[in-house]
Amino acid sequence: MKKIVLPLVAVSLVIGFSHRASAEITLYNNGLIDGTETGYNISQGFIVSDSFTLAEASTITGVQFGSWNAAYDDDATTSVVWSITSGPNTGTPAGTTATITSSTQDNSPGLGDNGAFNVFDDDFSTGSVDLAAGTYYLNLQGAISSSGGAPDSDYVFWDDNNGASDAVQTGAVDIGDLTDSSLGFNPGSNSESFQIFGTPDETAVPEPSGLVLTGIGVLFVGFLAYRRRQSVA
Repeated sequence: MKKIVLPLVAVSLVIGFSHRASAEITLYNNGLIDGTETGYNISQGFIVSDSFTLAEASTITGVQFGSWNAAYDDDATTSVVWSITSGPNTGTPAGTTATITSSTQDNSPGLGDNGAFNVFDDDFSTGSVDLAAGTYYLNLQGAISSSGGAPDSDYVFWDDNNGASDAVQTGAVDIGDLTDSSLGFNPGSNSESFQIFGTPDETAVPEPSGLVLTGIGVLFVGFLAYRRRQSVA
């Protein structure tokens, strides 16, 4: 019996200690959409950068942000160019175009400048972006709406919710030029609504299921030690 039980104990202990949190979670939350303040242009060659901080090394997999689109032609954001950098627009590459994977419109009264704009929660996938703990900037630009065929054809605005992030907007001559900040300004605390999703580093604290398995293994070891003392006595 012991020949069977002991390996099972060992397996439960190994699984318990090696089982780590792997489900996607919210790594950073700058707040949900506000829809009543304003929005900062992420089309027509403008770039908006918002800071976010990771408490531990993590893999980013997705982003949610609030967008404003013209209500008169029933607009919605269809894609956006994104990048993540160590500073606001510092050394920013051209970025990666992401298709909006899900979009939820908020029709609450008074949102979007009293109905002049549609306000959405937009989500897109980033793939797997591995980052160490620290502060970074999420840069959004080149947004396209459902009625537009080019980055400068229709306006898309990133919802301002006065979150904790440090925010910077930069005006560029064209989407590929991220060095011309002659039209730029710093909204300061007037940062935008967004969340960063992903998974923490694999050295994170074990999930509850892992702790349960570990506990079972420890109890088995204690029980066997107790039986052994009883048999010796």
